[in-house]
Amino acid sequence: MCLSLTGTMHESAPIVRKLGDTDPMVATFAEHAIWSIWFRAGDRFANNNLGLAVEQVMQDAYASAIRTLDAIVSSSPGFAEAYHQRAAARYLAGHVSLAMQDCKATLKLNPQHFSAMTFQGHCNAIRGHRGQAVAMYEEALRIHPRYEPAHRAIAYVRGTADSATPLPYHILQRGSNLS
Repeated sequence: MCLSLTGTMHESAPIVRKLGDTDPMVATFAEHAIWSIWFRAGDRFANNNLGLAVEQVMQDAYASAIRTLDAIVSSSPGFAEAYHQRAAARYLAGHVSLAMQDCKATLKLNPQHFSAMTFQGHCNAIRGHRGQAVAMYEEALRIHPRYEPAHRAIAYVRGTADSATPLPYHILQRGSNLS
């Protein structure tokens, strides 16, 4: 609980390992701490504006969110969560190739970012690369075994594996952390 308030990216790796704990409460607290750390790992400008960008995405104001996130990435290029949130905004706006680039940037800065892996899976699925999508979802689950967006996406992709239709945007369960 304290690490969710005071933890830094330096403490995130040991906390991420707790996502697979057999005690569901430990895993839940670990996830809360991880998201809290990831969301405040930028500088003051980045952290203050990240909340605005998330709010813009929740209001379906994707173009505004992308502009806000562009400014954050420009001022704080090492802030992985800014790239992740921009991937979410771009994905939801239908800019799949750009979203994929942001997922890769997120993972370069934070290789344990299970949500960025899930978004990269979504991007692969939209492009019709279902095998690559499932591989990314499984990689996310290797880090966070209880991550429901990845579980739902795998079930969806496997259930429609013979379908020629791409994965629809609605597979993404929107929430406070944008999958």
